[in-house]
Amino acid sequence: MNLKKFFEICEKKGISEAQIIVERSKSTSIRLFKHEIDSFKIADSQSISAFGIYQGKFGSGNTQKFTKDSLEFLADQIILTAKYNEKEEEASVFKGSEKYKKGSVYNKELPMIPLERKIAVLREVVAAARAEEFAVLREVENAVYAADPSVTDADHVTYAESEYEEEVQNSFGLKLKQKGNYFTFVAGAVCKKGDEVKTFYDSHLGSDFGAFD
Repeated sequence: MNLKKFFEICEKKGISEAQIIVERSKSTSIRLFKHEIDSFKIADSQSISAFGIYQGKFGSGNTQKFTKDSLEFLADQIILTAKYNEKEEEASVFKGSEKYKKGSVYNKELPMIPLERKIAVLREVVAAARAEEFAVLREVENAVYAADPSVTDADHVTYAESEYEEEVQNSFGLKLKQKGNYFTFVAGAVCKKGDEVKTFYDSHLGSDFGAFD
């Protein structure tokens, strides 16, 4: 998407300052219950949000449609919401900092493991001779059951991973991009002693399987 066109549209419509943010993400979630796959979800999402100053007032817009008309729609939304903005103080768009530190929050190895392989491991089709990353989910479940005789269920034993991209530009020339990904393990224990039942959950979040114990 040509974001430069957005600022050209804003200038023609009388929007003095503007900023646009493009976000894309995809996620996968697999949950076990009593050693079987209980749920499996794949999701993709995208959105564009923008804000700007029209006649001294702040306005904003958002859309999940990436079409040729999306940029003009966002500019019109900025104008519309600015007209109904009753705040009296002068509005402005943050120009951006002079410097931004470059960092890495994206692990390129994480999405390389095929989805079919992840499911196969969870269903115990893959041999346990080499557990590797996704077999850890089963190990987590077994560890919960083995932790104490009072454990009746290992609840919400879930592996999930997410990947996202974000691009930010404004009318002052700011151009930033970020790409990241991470995974989570979540596990819960249901314990019963007599008539008393209690639950507890814990989680791990990271991007490096080597750091997960």
